Amino acid sequence: MKRRDFLGVVLACAACNARGAVAAAGQAEDFDLLWRAIQREYGAFDAARRARWRRARERLRPLAVRAPGAEPFATILQACVDELRDDNVSLAGAAVPAARRIPYELDLWPRWQGGLAAIEAVRTFSDADVAGLRAGMTVTRVQGVPIDRAVREKLDGDSASVADMEWALRRILAGPRIGVQRIEVREGSRLVSILVERSVPIASTAPPILGRRMGDERDIGYMRVRLGASDPDLVAHFEGALGHLSGTRAMILDLRESAGPSPRETTQAILERLARPDARSTLLVLVDRWTAGEGERLASGLERAAGARLVGTPTAGLNRDM
Repeated sequence: MKRRDFLGVVLACAACNARGAVAAAGQAEDFDLLWRAIQREYGAFDAARRARWRRARERLRPLAVRAPGAEPFATILQACVDELRDDNVSLAGAAVPAARRIPYELDLWPRWQGGLAAIEAVRTFSDADVAGLRAGMTVTRVQGVPIDRAVREKLDGDSASVADMEWALRRILAGPRIGVQRIEVREGSRLVSILVERSVPIASTAPPILGRRMGDERDIGYMRVRLGASDPDLVAHFEGALGHLSGTRAMILDLRESAGPSPRETTQAILERLARPDARSTLLVLVDRWTAGEGERLASGLERAAGARLVGTPTAGLNRDM
């Protein structure tokens, strides 16, 4: 069974309003509502994840019932959702503690390789980049805690796959929303301690769609699409940009700036438009580690349906059914 659209679980219940604490009976009902909805609809359960999900209910439901207010209750719900260890599933609401959205606000990309936490990529001009973190370094400690211990604690001591450990690594290295994060790394034979000044991520002011004609003859089209940008008319703007690029002999579609979770309908509309016979031309799709969620799905679909060539690094890897 393919995974359902759990790109952002939005909790619209009384417990996540700013009205204060709710009755224990209401908190129990809200916890059960969330747990059962995911139990019923989530499409990526394997044996280990399903067992963790059941244990999460036994362990966390009593805490949810006794939570003294909206924010503590939301923290418990977040701990429950974390048991899925899936970047596609997130919790939103007024009382949910602010955290960096993974992977969209993650500024370095870690991998677990041979027992080491390797930094595979760093976003240009990000907090991590400015502080001096670089691809090729291996992380040894975060905030003074050995990285392997921090990962085990994040996973609550459970046996874990490499994918689980990398899920934990992403959350540990994302850092606080604001403040100083001390990351100790090994580079060659040197051990270096780097202070990363974490600042609140600033929403990009770049337009969701950018289309340009390039080359001496202006016969190569370039289009950047920021899936997840807050633009209800994104598909219409895409059509307009595509019209501007009509007649080009080749097109470059840049999907390297995923802004956040995006509706499946947007992906489908763009895919169908570019796969039509009248749109057929040489198509290159630029991707990287931050091409996530629906961006990955669109890139994969264009490769299969439109004969596109994908250029760049592997994508975030959130879509297991690609």
